[in-house]
Amino acid sequence: MKTLQKLLCLLLAVMMILPVLSACKKDGQTSDGNTTTGDQTAIAGIEKKDYGRDFTIINPEDSFYESYYWSEDDGDSANIAIANYQREIAIEEHLGIEIFHTKLSSDEGVMYSTFEQMNFSGSDDYQLALTHPFVDLVSMMGAEYLKDLSEIESISMNDEYYNNDIMENVKYQGRMYLGSSALILSTPMVILFNKTIADSFPEVGSDKLYQHVRDKTWTMDQMYTYAQLVDVSLNETQSNPMFGTYGFVCNIDTEMCSFVSANNYMHAYIDEDGLYQLKDFNNTIFDIFKKFVTITDSEYFYGWKWYETEKKLTMDSGRAFFSAASQDYMIEQMTSSEVPLGVLPYPTMQTGVMAKNQDWSGYFVIPATVADPTLSGEVVELLSYYGETKIRYEFYDVLLGLQASRVPQDQEMLEIIFDNLVADPALAFLNKGAEDLSFIFYVVPFMIRDEEKAMASWYAKYYTKAREQLMEVNP
Repeated sequence: MKTLQKLLCLLLAVMMILPVLSACKKDGQTSDGNTTTGDQTAIAGIEKKDYGRDFTIINPEDSFYESYYWSEDDGDSANIAIANYQREIAIEEHLGIEIFHTKLSSDEGVMYSTFEQMNFSGSDDYQLALTHPFVDLVSMMGAEYLKDLSEIESISMNDEYYNNDIMENVKYQGRMYLGSSALILSTPMVILFNKTIADSFPEVGSDKLYQHVRDKTWTMDQMYTYAQLVDVSLNETQSNPMFGTYGFVCNIDTEMCSFVSANNYMHAYIDEDGLYQLKDFNNTIFDIFKKFVTITDSEYFYGWKWYETEKKLTMDSGRAFFSAASQDYMIEQMTSSEVPLGVLPYPTMQTGVMAKNQDWSGYFVIPATVADPTLSGEVVELLSYYGETKIRYEFYDVLLGLQASRVPQDQEMLEIIFDNLVADPALAFLNKGAEDLSFIFYVVPFMIRDEEKAMASWYAKYYTKAREQLMEVNP
């Protein structure tokens, strides 16, 4: 009994001392890494404020953001939607604002017209916008409808939750208009694999596939070798090819572009004078293309064009070993598939390197007409901070909580994919009128789609105009 009394007294003393210690902890660190100033807690270095105003964000009409990212209320049962709702409530309370969302079509010219009207009227209708990965970006930057993010002091560019390499790589005439951070959940492509098929072959196995990634021996040749193991002997006699079983299935579109970026090959680069240049036709891009043709010309491959939805062969059919997948497709498949699916980065051409991953998510931008750039920067900062410390891990939990994916190896693979994001400037600067540049950026899927094999001739046809289109972004 005396021991219990002592414990209760000690607990009471600690409870009495804690407030004193907290008050003395000016500009110190809280347990979650935030700072305190007096009795005000600073989140991501931003002290509590009361702006007393509305804050409106433009969101692109995109199924991925609508279903798995932004949430209009707390009624959505998905953890990530709840986390987003809680994030916005926390920011609203910390800054004394109310956040609203406006959806805007991702069609060419829509966002540009919106920013153009704001610029003409000098309005402050929107304080932040999320964008398509390339639509209208060059037009808006060229017209100076956007703020240079590097000049907004309330944006820290903290490497923990900003993708600074990406932002540097897509500068326009030396100015940082396009933002990339954990504010927006990045959307790299991934390789899905059928674990049942993998584990049915002693020479493969799920564990061995994960180990290839760790050992940096996950190559296109290795994927092709494993794809050959799948029994496709009856495919040629099937009345409907979709009823066959294939080593690799893929949409002949953006998914194939990521095989290029996986090898850290960028179609555009910044030269020593700070100017954007388009790479000439070279052996590296040709070797990647040849390797991919070897795969897609085989009987182990099944592909369809993006508009041939009736020909799409999904992983939940159980008829594919490997598939290249966008993140929204990955979630959709893992949700619906009765077959256990695993996640891998894209394979590379050579051993000893880790695949890079093109981020297809788009950017955040701040309109040039905002009345209070500091407020916009603070919202970006807090959205990015919570995105890194909360949303990203809720996203993992969503995936790993699915019936299809319950093993830590998949989270490990997702970490690797997220930690190796890149952005090809050639994608960011695709805009209406840059069709020739698109034929260079999408060279692999476009040539496969059109059953072309002569890459040198392809470059000769499109390169000159494509280079001129890219050069237009230089000062």
